Amino acid sequence: MRKVTKTNQLCDTVCSEWLLYASDSALDRTTAEFRNDICAYWLHMSNMVDPVGEKKYQHLRFVAKAALTLSHSNASPKRGFSVNNALVMKERGSLSEPSIVALRVVKEALRLFGSCTKISIMKDLIHAVKHAHSDSEYASLLKISANKHYLKKKKRKRSKLKKQRELSKGPASACTSSWLNRHN
Repeated sequence: MRKVTKTNQLCDTVCSEWLLYASDSALDRTTAEFRNDICAYWLHMSNMVDPVGEKKYQHLRFVAKAALTLSHSNASPKRGFSVNNALVMKERGSLSEPSIVALRVVKEALRLFGSCTKISIMKDLIHAVKHAHSDSEYASLLKISANKHYLKKKKRKRSKLKKQRELSKGPASACTSSWLNRHN
């Protein structure tokens, strides 16, 4: 025996509404009215009532809405890749993902407002800018970066001092110290 779920019942209901919709000859006149506006057409279809007074295509409208929300092209993602390529030029090739996202947000905000002079500056914005460096995530990233830089610098200095010591001892002692390093 087959298990019947709400999903199966919904699918069956949508299928029966689709068959009713496909066989309804009165829709030919309605289709002509909304020839250029598919959203208005499906809004009208979802509000149609049957002789009992219930919505005729109440489940089919969800399928239509889902289909109409799907993108009809890949122009928007292509545009996004173009913007990213323009942002990440040769000089900015090492930008992190959060930096690229932040630049995209700023660029989109400027596009929406038209220019930076049209952006209204409020207390919340001023507060966010003042405390941007004190935010824990950004501050911790800066500390980690500074610490890595310090450790690299210290390591370079040590290796430079080690080379200078070996050179000052002369060729015989340099060979002896390298032999000792290998065998210890």
